This record gives sequence, structure tokens and C-alpha cells, in this order.
Amino acid sequence: MKTLQLKMKIFISILYLISGPVCCSDVFVYSGGSVILFPDLMWDVNNTKYICRMEQTGCRNVIKDQTNSKSVTSGRFKMYSNVDGEFTVLIRELNPQDSAVYRFGVGNEKYKDIKLTVQSDSCCEGIKRIKAYLGETATFKCSYPDEFKTNNKYLTNLNNQNTIIYTGKEAQKEQKDRFSIFDDRRSKFFSVNISDVTEDDGGVYLCGVWKKETSVGYYSYFREIQLQVTGQVFGYLAGSITLLPNLQWDVNNTRYMCKMEQSGCVNIIKDQTQSNAVTSGRFKMYSNTAGNFTVLIRELKPQDSAVYRFGVGNGKHKDIELTVQNDSCCGGIGKMKAYLGETATFKCSYPEELKTKNKRLINLDNRNNVSPIIYTGKEAQKEQNGRFSIFDDRSSNVFSVNISDVTEDDGGLYLCGVWVWKNEKSVRYYSYFREIQLQVNEKSTVLPETPSTTTEPTTASTYWTTSTAPVAETTGQVFAYSGGSVILFPTLQWDVNNTRYMCKMEQSGCVNIIKDQTQSKSVTSGRFKMYSNTAGNFTVLIRELKPQDSAVYRFGVGNGKHKDIELTVQNDSCCGGIGKMKAYLGETATFKCSYPEELKTNYKYLINLNNQTIVKEIIYTGKEAQKEQNGRFSIFDDRSSNVFSVNISDVTEDDGGLYLCGVWVWKNEKSVRYYSYFREIQLQVNEKSTVLPETPSTTTEPTTASTYWTTSTAPVAETTGKKHSAWVTTAWLLKHSKEKTTALPETPSTTMEPTTATTDWAIIAAPAAETSDDHLRQVFGYLAGSITLLPNLQWDVDNTRYMCKMEQSGCVNIIKDQTQSNAVTSGRFKMYSNTAGNFTVLIRELKPQDSAVYRFGVGNGKHKDIKLTVQNDSCCGGIKRIKAYLGETATFKCSYPDELKTNSKRLINLNNQTIVKVIIYTEKEAQKEQKDRFSIFDDRSSNVFSVNISDVREDDGGLYLCGVWKNEKSVRYYSYFREIQLQVNEKSTVLPETPSTTTEPTTASTYWTTSTAPVAETTGKKHSARVTTAWLLKHSKEKTTALPETPSTTMEPTTATTDWAIIAAPAAETSDDHLRQVFGYLAGSITLLPNLQWDVDNTRYMCKMEQSGCVNIIKDQTQSNAVTSGRFKMYSNTAGNFTVLIRELKPQDSAVYRFGVGNGKHKDIKLTVQNDSCCGGIKRIKAYLGETATFKCSYPEELKTNSKRLINLNNQTIVKVIIYTEKEAQKEQKDRFSIFDDRSSNVFSVNISDVREDDGGLYLCGVWKNEKSVLYYSYFREIQLQVNEKSTVLPETPSTTTEPTTASTYWTTSTAPVAETTGKKHSAWVTTAWLLKHSKEKTTALPETPSTTMEPTTATTDWAIIAAPAAETSDDHLQKSSALPESPSTTMTTATASWTASTAPAAETSDGHLSSSVIITVCICGTLIGLLLIGGLAVIYKLRYHMMLDLASIGQKAEKNYKGDGDPRGNQYISMGPVYRSLDSNTN
Repeated sequence: MKTLQLKMKIFISILYLISGPVCCSDVFVYSGGSVILFPDLMWDVNNTKYICRMEQTGCRNVIKDQTNSKSVTSGRFKMYSNVDGEFTVLIRELNPQDSAVYRFGVGNEKYKDIKLTVQSDSCCEGIKRIKAYLGETATFKCSYPDEFKTNNKYLTNLNNQNTIIYTGKEAQKEQKDRFSIFDDRRSKFFSVNISDVTEDDGGVYLCGVWKKETSVGYYSYFREIQLQVTGQVFGYLAGSITLLPNLQWDVNNTRYMCKMEQSGCVNIIKDQTQSNAVTSGRFKMYSNTAGNFTVLIRELKPQDSAVYRFGVGNGKHKDIELTVQNDSCCGGIGKMKAYLGETATFKCSYPEELKTKNKRLINLDNRNNVSPIIYTGKEAQKEQNGRFSIFDDRSSNVFSVNISDVTEDDGGLYLCGVWVWKNEKSVRYYSYFREIQLQVNEKSTVLPETPSTTTEPTTASTYWTTSTAPVAETTGQVFAYSGGSVILFPTLQWDVNNTRYMCKMEQSGCVNIIKDQTQSKSVTSGRFKMYSNTAGNFTVLIRELKPQDSAVYRFGVGNGKHKDIELTVQNDSCCGGIGKMKAYLGETATFKCSYPEELKTNYKYLINLNNQTIVKEIIYTGKEAQKEQNGRFSIFDDRSSNVFSVNISDVTEDDGGLYLCGVWVWKNEKSVRYYSYFREIQLQVNEKSTVLPETPSTTTEPTTASTYWTTSTAPVAETTGKKHSAWVTTAWLLKHSKEKTTALPETPSTTMEPTTATTDWAIIAAPAAETSDDHLRQVFGYLAGSITLLPNLQWDVDNTRYMCKMEQSGCVNIIKDQTQSNAVTSGRFKMYSNTAGNFTVLIRELKPQDSAVYRFGVGNGKHKDIKLTVQNDSCCGGIKRIKAYLGETATFKCSYPDELKTNSKRLINLNNQTIVKVIIYTEKEAQKEQKDRFSIFDDRSSNVFSVNISDVREDDGGLYLCGVWKNEKSVRYYSYFREIQLQVNEKSTVLPETPSTTTEPTTASTYWTTSTAPVAETTGKKHSARVTTAWLLKHSKEKTTALPETPSTTMEPTTATTDWAIIAAPAAETSDDHLRQVFGYLAGSITLLPNLQWDVDNTRYMCKMEQSGCVNIIKDQTQSNAVTSGRFKMYSNTAGNFTVLIRELKPQDSAVYRFGVGNGKHKDIKLTVQNDSCCGGIKRIKAYLGETATFKCSYPEELKTNSKRLINLNNQTIVKVIIYTEKEAQKEQKDRFSIFDDRSSNVFSVNISDVREDDGGLYLCGVWKNEKSVLYYSYFREIQLQVNEKSTVLPETPSTTTEPTTASTYWTTSTAPVAETTGKKHSAWVTTAWLLKHSKEKTTALPETPSTTMEPTTATTDWAIIAAPAAETSDDHLQKSSALPESPSTTMTTATASWTASTAPAAETSDGHLSSSVIITVCICGTLIGLLLIGGLAVIYKLRYHMMLDLASIGQKAEKNYKGDGDPRGNQYISMGPVYRSLDSNTN
């Protein structure tokens, strides 16, 4: 009888498997609503993802995607990966015809069939559009069907599918940040409030409930809310408005504004050019001075009321609703005329609703830049701002403006309005209710010229040309002096995009003097120069004035506004001509300027004319008979003799140049501003020199008109004079040898003293040769020390830079560079640009023969001569090498010469030999100074200062210079008397490696490679084979072992470069006291962070130190972020750090490892693998969905007091700390995870409640170690947690590719396919004998077969088998299916197809009925056919009866469990007992 029962069990099991599962997933939604489905599948970018609809002809594709995309859309259907990597489906605008069975699948593996039923309810159809304004409160309601009355209601943002808020208890308002929700169950709707609305709040919201059916969860949404968030602004009919939509202007992207209409957003302006302003009729879109996207709309009309969109590129845009209101007070342009020097008055009426607001007067500069001029304050109070005053008469709704002493600049467009900015979220804008066009004129007898017909276009562009229309002005009058100069400011803006001109009015018309259509900022014609000054103003300089220059001149820009000025040149014996003065560095220069009688009472000005363009006011006179002082300049006006005198004390080079003596004129009429100069002073500052003058280039002093403008660009010999031609003979030298200032000989050479009018201007540039070096720039260095010079020149990569040494034969080049480099080296000399762009020179290892005069120059222009004196002092010179260890204190001392006793001492760090960084310096005597970890103390009694660096770091290593800073009158420099080479190491037992022959070049460039040479962090650099056993024995007891003394040119070059190159070669060490040490456990794992950055552009490697050298484990030159070799993985973590994971540690893994990137810095780490009985190996834990998983990790005694950590190792690369212990004997809780450390038994335990599929994976039990120089995780136990659902499906035959036996198996755990709930298809090797053997097991393991692909005997077994989920014999979570094949493929139509194709999904039957056709095809022993048929029918009947009871019971449990709602994404799975349970012998 028992045998018969067993056979019946097997028979019924086979029938069940053929017919498919008897449970289904039904999803109910509403017409007009939406649904988000979670089919319980994981998204896989490497496999095909699809949605298809079951129809009679097969499963018709809705979406099918084979790309690596994470989101695919087709009409109303969207298939995507959510933030948790789950396969997710969104269907919007549901309609009844969407009712069907859908299949969702990934690859040829797991899929889900879901029956979707679309219901209709009057509550729920359509999209509700809501409008809200920034900063205000948005409110909307969602009605729902009666069956959802008691459910929690959810508000979901469709943009990211995040739940914003949900209801809780009945009749209770819920609040979350700015969102609140309330469910009115009596009227079947819930309401939502969003306070302080922001732009990010706009979008689509879905109102719905969360449902969970078997393994499928979904949101059913019955209402869609389209929330449009806009700014709100108000303008006035015929007025204007300026909007700031809170966007940045970007000339590299399209900028646009469009108007929202029924047909869409209709473009008003769209611009793809690089313009900063674009106009279309009354609309202007531009960038304001702050770079903000700005819009100006003028002459507002009723039809302008609308929603406008403003955007940049395809990115973020802004929507703003404009409402144009009508008020009789407002609109239109008021045109006002005012005269120079008088008072202008105008009034602006405003609407009643603006009575209490502050009123603003705005100037619209060129109709782009909004500049507030003045605004009202308290009621009935007049406000004053300079020449502007404003008063608001609220009784009449009018404010008035006065502008006193009107100037030309006051003309233009003014806007009367208010500034509106309700709150931080709202739109900022100006609303203007009145425009005032103010025109400033002078009364004139001059007839205006006939305007061009293009002056006042009648097109829409007229709105923007008001202020540029030419106005016939009156002529301003200026007075100047014959032989003097004048600078005129015609009150025009320079515009390189328009023609600029000046012309002289004559009978025949206006004769051009200069006319320029180029983009130049300066144009010259003879004595006339027209240019833009630093403020961008149109400026004119006329020199050497003549009587015939008296005339009316016109100055203009383009076809627009111009200025006419009448110049009168007067003759006065006091004035005109150039006075040439010479002064010497450090002395006092004095000169006098006589002036005309009519200027006796005027203030006198001394002006410096830099490059003949930049007017710099130096000093001016004040009260009569009073001396004025400004820095080193003083001025005194002796009115009795009509002379003012100027003194310049302590003359510097910068004092040289052209000075103008004159007065500034700006009459009350203010028709024109100008300087009138009656005397020019050319001041030449020299140093005396014994160097013979050089021969000049014949191009130095051209005789053309351009000579006037070359003064400051001609080369000036700073200390030795300029080059002159061979006519400077010995006789000439003898004749002038005793003169303090030697003029050039009088010769007819046209290159020296041209006879034309240019003589006075050109000769200034030729400094006289001098015969004394009393004032040479002198600097002092110390033998074997260093010096950094700043010759007061700017580095210019577009010009030749040079330094040369003055010798009898001439100036011998040391460095000369014509490239665009910022640094050039020649031996001990380096010439470079410092961070401020200054020409800088560094000379190291100073020698006696370095004492000389050096010339430093840029191009053919100004150069500097400096005399260097190298002094010998026993205290100084040479390099002192100091070694320090990480975390300790470094101490060194610097002795200095006696003459520097009272100077402040400085410690300099020379980074890359170019960047001078002052670390710390002394101040008061016998006082210790502290700055961060650095301290300094100067012991003047012994001429030594000492430095301490506490808590030494790797970055502290490098070159330090001990010296002083000298700031002489004409040259600045650092003089260094000692160099300290600080090497920061860790002690190491590793033998030094053989070096690359390129490491320490013997050429002069060695001086500059110190900081860029690879530095061995713990084991020293590679050295050649000459480091023998004998050498090691010799130095074995030394704390720091220097390199052996050998003649190898690669180690210790015999040239002067030795001291510089050897610095880069850290000494090999024989102790490992400070080696980075890490500890792992046998059969455990370790993750190392060697404090290096991952760099895909450089080779990354890890190697193991052995006697033969460093043996590579991994070396990668690709751009990969992860590389594996067996148990070793080298990768970049999420922070971009070089990271290494080693698993299944073995005793032979104990060693020193080197980790490196490129040829640069590397790290050496010593790994010690310890053996402890507690630790190692993989512990496999199985848990079931919705239950609690528990596991324990034992740990070694030495870690008893450490905080224990549970780590999740995602993809074996991303270390995620899940939870950790804190206090002893205290349970810690974090979400569903809890941890408790029982230190009495050296075990900590972990509980994971309500287990989910995502909880499956690899967990590591360990501790985190943060040593000074290395970070690491040491793991003593691995936990492989497998999360399953019970299943009656037979286990499938594994693919031979599932569990590779190669080393790569270690890294495939999380990517192996997991058989979901219906099981995968298996081959015929699952025999009856196997079924009999496992029939009573709750969970059926895979059959024991000798297949090497299932249980490999190699070390990879533990890693690979993890990826193969065990087949189960329970169908508690099976899904219902329509039994239609996955696709209309003809290979799927036969009954056997499902069992013979290992990759095809199993066919399932529909509606819970077993297939009657199966009975016909089954044959068991002819004599038992009848019995089996009868018994089978009886069993099926009983099976269905038990299933109905199970389903009824499950429904009650599910309803009971769901009442609390809990986690809407929780795993409240429905389970069903095994089929064969109903056949138990103990049942009826």
C-alpha cells in the first residue's frame, strides 16, 4: 500500500509540473489612471528586457530592448530600472482595452506573467491641471473609489517615482516638510497642500494606493495631477517691465523666450549666436552686467498677458505668467529737455495699489543695464542722493524728481517704477509705469548738420535707438597754449565695432584728421592721437600745439551722436616745449613749471602720462603759499613768480617718464572736460655705469610722426646705457669723462638727432652712457648657497627672455629663450615666471666666479642690470640632508653670517624649484614663533636658528631654504645661506631595487628633478647591482644607510650636479620598524587602501617582494577600473582610491607588497597572515523571504575590544558598512539589521528581519583599521546569505558556464542568474530515483553528480557554488499563468519543448486546471492504466479541494497582515503547501 501511495505522489507531482502553477497575480487598476508594477525581477543591462501582451497568436511585443539602456519608452508604456535596480513598469492613461495578461522578462531566464484588469469609476478619470505660483501655497484634491476608503493614500512624484507623503490614521492630517495630506473618507477624497512652492515642485503627481499580490507589488493610481509652477509678475498698459528669470546667460548655448499658446510655445526670440543682446520688436533678451538672463518688454499691451518660457540650451527653463493691468495713471513716454548746468524736474504718477511702496527712479543705460538712481523712503520725506532728489506725494499718487546742475551724462532714458521681490522663491522684476526721456542740450548758434536717413529708423528697432540718435549740440570751448598739449574728453564712449573719427571744420566741410574702422583702441596721426582711456571714454591727445590748430573739431562714433569742440590755441612766453630732467636712483629730483597769468588762482596739477594714454594725477596745489605732500611727491605754488615747483624724494625707476604741468578745466557749462598743459617734463632716472655703451639699432629712433608715441617702448639701458653707433669715439669719451651727465655728441647722424620736429620726442629714449657704478643694483649671496632674484620685469611668453653675464667681450648669454615656456633651465641657473607672472631667476650652488653684473631682459625693450657679489662665510653653503619618520618630530638648524644677526630669518619651501613658499619666519629676538606644526627660534648668541616640524607627514618632505628676504630700492631677492633636504621615510627591511638608468641624469637638468623623481615610500629606490652583500653587511647596523661610495655615474655623478641628483634617491634601510603593517587571518580576506589615487592613464600594478625582485601579481595598462588575477583584485573604489581586495588568505601571502601608479610614487605594505581557529572560510546561510535571518561570527581574542563591523561586499568591489557594534553588551539596531557582541564568547551575532531578495549576497565580518599610513579592513569570516522562495520545481541541469573553475569565479557571485519562483528547465538526469531520495526534504539540493561544473574540487568551489541557487520542492509562491508560450516561435508549440530547451521558460497552464490531455499521453504498465486514470481523477479532485481551502485561509491572513499597511514595499508573500502534502497517509 505504501508503495502505491508513493507512486501516486510521484504521478501527481509530474501531472502538476506539466500543467503549471495554480496561483496567479491579478492587478486591478482604473481607467484614466496609471499603474507602476514591480514584477519581482532585477533589471539587467546585459540582457534583453521585454514586455509582451498575451494574445491568441502568441505574446505580442509591447517593448523589447537589447541595449544597455536603463529606461525604454513606447507610447504610454515605460520599462525601466528603479533606484534599487528592480525591473519596473509604468503604464499611464489606462483604458479598458489595456485589460490583458502581460509577460515581463529579462533575457531567456526568469519572467513574470501578470493579469491586468482595468476598471471604470466616475471618480477617477482624466488629468487635473493645477497652477501654482512660486512662494505661495498649492492645494489640490484627489477623489478615489469606494473600495479604497480604508486604504492608506499615497502621493507620488512621477519625475522620480518617489512617494512624497501618505495618509495615516483616519481623520488625521499628516505633515512632511512642506507637504501635508488629509483623507476625508466621508466624501472619498484626500487633499494635499504644498506650502512655499518652489520650481522643483512642478510636474506630475499621482494619487493612489499600494497593493501587494503574491510576489508582485504595484501602485494603483486613480488620479493624475499636473502641477504647473510659474512666477507671477504684473505690468501696466503702455508701461515696461524688466524680468530676471533666475537663469545664467550662456553664449555657447541657445537662448530663447517663447509665449505659451494652445498650439505650443511660440518663439518670440531664439538666438544661437554668441551675442549678449538680441532684439525682436518690443522685446529684448540680454545679459545684464552680472551675467544674468534678463528680458525687457516695453510698451506693454493687453495681449502680452500670458505665460512665457525663458530657457538656455536644452536644460532648465523658467515659466513666468505676466498680467498686464490697465490704469489711467500709467504708460507712455514723457519727453523732457534740460540744459547744461541747470535743474531738470519731472513727475511720475502711479497706480493706487502702489501707494505704500517705495518708488524708484531707474536709469536704463544703453537699454541694457538697470541702474537704480534714487528711491523714496519714509512717507512725506524728501530723499537726496548727490545731485538727485526725490519726493513722494502720496495724497496725489505722484512722485517728483529734481536733477540739479545737469550734465551731459544725465541725458538718457529714465523709468519710474517699483522693484518687486515677494519672497526668496518668487520672480524678481521691475514694473515701470512711466518712462522719461531726458535730453540735455546746450544752446547753440551753430546750424545742425543734415542727418543721415538711417539715423531714425521707423522699424521695431527704434525702441532701442532713442539715446543714440544724433543730437545737434553746441560747440564746447577749450583753451590751450602754443607749444603745450591738450587732452580732450568729448563725452563719447569708444566703440571698436563702429567707425571713430575726428575731423576739422573748414569751409569745404569737415576734413578728416583720423578715421578708423578697425577694432583698435588707439590710432595715431602725427601729433594727434585718438584712443580709449581706461574707463572706455573717447579721448584725444594733441601735442606741440600750434596757432593754426585753432579750429572747431568734430569727434564722433559711427552714425550716432557726435561732439563739436572749438579749440583756441593761445601764445604765452611762459609756456610750451619739453624740459628734460635727469635724476639718480635714491636721490631727490626737482623741477619747476611756469604758467600764464590767467591761471594764477587755479589749482595746478602734476600729471604723469603713462604710454601717452593713461592720465595719472600725481599731486595738485591747494591753498596759496602752502606746500602739499603726497607720498614722496611735494608741490608748492609760488604765485608771485607764476611758477610751481615739484620735489620727488628717494627716486625710483618707476618715477621716470613724461610729466605734464597743467590745469584741469570743467566749467559750469560742462560742455567739455579737458586738461590744458603748459609745460612737459621728461624725467629720466639712471644709475651710473662703467659699462661701455652699446651700438644702437638704426630703428631705435624713427623720424616719422609715429616717433611721438614710442618713448616708453624704446629700450632703456637701466644701468649701462643704450647701444650707440661707432661715432662715439675715444676723443668723445675723453671730452666727456668728467661730466656727471654725459650728453650724446653733436653729430648730423639722422639716427641720433633728427632735424625734424620729432627730435624732442625721440631723443628722450636714448639714455646717456655713464662711467660710475655707484648706484648699480647690488645683491649679495653666499658661497655654496642660493639666490632668487626678482628683477622687476614681467614675464612675456610672446617675447624673447634672456639673462646674460657682463664680460669684457660683451654680455655672454646664460639663457636665451624664444619659446612660450614658463620655465627654462641651464645648469645651476633657472629663469622662470613666478605665480604673479614676474620674471624670476634662481641660481643655486653659488661660486666665487658667479660674482658679476648680469643683465635680465624681455624682448628688445626694458631690461635690468644687477650686480651679484658672492661672499664667503664659514657658516654657510652646501646641502644638509635630514631624515624624519612619519608621525615623529623633525628638527634642524641653520647657521647664518654675523651681518644677518638682526634680520628676520625665513624658512622657505622650494616646491618644484619654482614656487617660493614662506613657511615661517622669526620676529622678535629670543622669541619662539609657532605656525601650525612648524616652530622657529633664533638664537642670536650663536648665530643659529632652529626649526621643529611636529607630526611629520609625507608632504613635509622636500627642499627647504634658510635665508633672508631683501627688498632694496631697485631689486628684491632672497639670499639663502643653507639648504635643507628633508626626506620623510618609513623604515624597511626590503632590499633596494635596481634603478632605471634614467632616474638620476648627470646633465644640468638634474637640479630641477628632485621633487618629480619617483620616491620609494618604504623600501627605497631602485639601485644597481653594485649594492652587494658586503655593502649590506657593512651598513646593517646603521639606522639610515647611505648609498655606497662607487663611481657609478647613475648614482653619484662627479659633476656639480651630485648634490642635486642624489637628493632624489632615498637611502635603502635595513629596519622595518615603520613599515606599513597590516594583519589578516588565514582563509579570511582583506581590503587595502594604500593611499594612492587610481589613474587610468597610467600603469597600475601590485607586486610581491621576493629575493629575485618584485614579482608582478597584477599589472594593467588599460583604462579599466578593475583588474582581477585569481584571489587578487585591484580596482578603483567609489572615491577614486587605489584599492586591493585579497580573499582566501593563505600563509604564503605573508610578504611585503608594492602598489604603484605609473613611474611615480608607490607604497610598500607588509601583510602578515595570522592563523586563528576562530576564523576563515565561508559560512553559507539560507533565509526565506519575509522571515528572519540569523548568523554569528567568531573573532580572535586580540579583537575583543574592537568595534565589529558587518560589511556587504557588492560585486566584490563596493564596501558598504551595514552596521557595527559600539558599547559592550549593547545591542545595536539599524533599520532591519541588529548586531550584538558577546565578548565573553568572542562571537557577535547578526539578525536581519523581514528578509528581502536584496539582502542576499556576500557579507564580511571584520574590523576597520586606520593606521597612520595605511587604511584597511581585516575580515575573519565570510557569510554567503542566499534568499529563496520555496518551490516544487525540479532543479535544472546547470549550464557549464555557470560556475567557471578559473580564477574569475571569485568575482561572479552577484551576477549569476537566480531561478525565481517557477524554476528553470532541467534535463532528463533528474530521475525517479532522485525524486524518491529527496521526496521528504523541505528544500531539495541539487543531485550529487560528478559534474565538475557543479562541485569543482579546486579552491574555487566555495566561490562558484554560491552563484548556483538550490532548486526547491515547494511551490508556495508559484504564479498563475495563461500557459501561452513566451513567443510565437514554432519551437515552443510541442509539449516536450519546455523540457528539452534548457534556456526556454517553463510553460504554465491557466486558471488552476490540470491539463486533461496529459492523462492520455501517460502510460504506466498496461495492467494499471485503468487504476491510474480513476485514481488520478480522484486525486485531482481532492487536490483542488485542498487548494481552495489554502487560498481561503491565505486570503484571511493577508488581509489581517495588511491592515497595518506597514512597509508598502515589504515582502508579505502568499505561500501554498506542497502538492503532495494532500496525499499524506494520515489524511482522509
